[in-house]
Amino acid sequence: MLSETEIEHVGLGLARAILFGDYDGTDEDEERFDHAPPSASPIAGAIVSRPAVNAARLKEAARLVAGLTVKSSVRAKLVYHLMREETDSAIASYLQRERIPAAYHALIRLVDCIEILVRGIFYKVAALPRKVALDAEVARLCASLKANEEKLIVYDRVGVLQRFVHEKLRLHGDDGIVERVRVEPMRCLLSVARLHLNLVDLEARDPGYAIYLNEVSSARASLEYLSPSPPPLAVVGKHVYTRWRVRHLRPLSYFYRRRGRGRLSVLLTLDIELAFDAYVEAACRGFALNRDAPARSAG
Repeated sequence: MLSETEIEHVGLGLARAILFGDYDGTDEDEERFDHAPPSASPIAGAIVSRPAVNAARLKEAARLVAGLTVKSSVRAKLVYHLMREETDSAIASYLQRERIPAAYHALIRLVDCIEILVRGIFYKVAALPRKVALDAEVARLCASLKANEEKLIVYDRVGVLQRFVHEKLRLHGDDGIVERVRVEPMRCLLSVARLHLNLVDLEARDPGYAIYLNEVSSARASLEYLSPSPPPLAVVGKHVYTRWRVRHLRPLSYFYRRRGRGRLSVLLTLDIELAFDAYVEAACRGFALNRDAPARSAG
């Protein structure tokens, strides 16, 4: 759950900047917020036209929410459907932006994706002797990360995974083994684990769970941008960015197509005070919106 400080100073509204890409990357890990320019004229700003919608999607939205009588259920149904339909493009965008080698791509959707990668670090990269007991520990940890009884966001669970890998390397290897493990395999393990757990969260639980974690990840990323944590100790030859954690805290929705991000933004900012019929109409139109979210740089 968000702390009172996070709710007061970030909330889920300010988090849109992270969730929907309203800020551009100036480097791979540094971000800046973009602000919309002021209206050229107060008269022009007073004339508001209804955004264009896709007629087929509007009809689909009406079908999806038919029979629902609670606003939150209408919102959840449309948001979850949108999240599912944006998944494939988000995966492709994530893999490209994270520079994940092609050899890892086939593992993303495998049930034992993380187990395979962790065993690869232990037995291939670090050359530890194969141990049945260690394999069992890996399996138990991965099952716990997926079950996520504490409702931790992906970033926090991957932190648990990283600490586990380092601990077991030190326990079963010699002094300095963690430092000798190559950076690239560890980077790919952690990055692919983030993507895999995002997919597990979306596909293995109810819509409310997936939406909740998406929103909390967004809020945490916004808070990290506004109040960055101390950066890790610099590694020789590697530049450390002040807001390096923002990149890893982003929800999968950050990688949606521009139009998908625009639709999600509307759905998650609907006015709950609207009358039910007006709320349903606004939700369906948001789902069918033809407007894109703001453009981002390739950073």
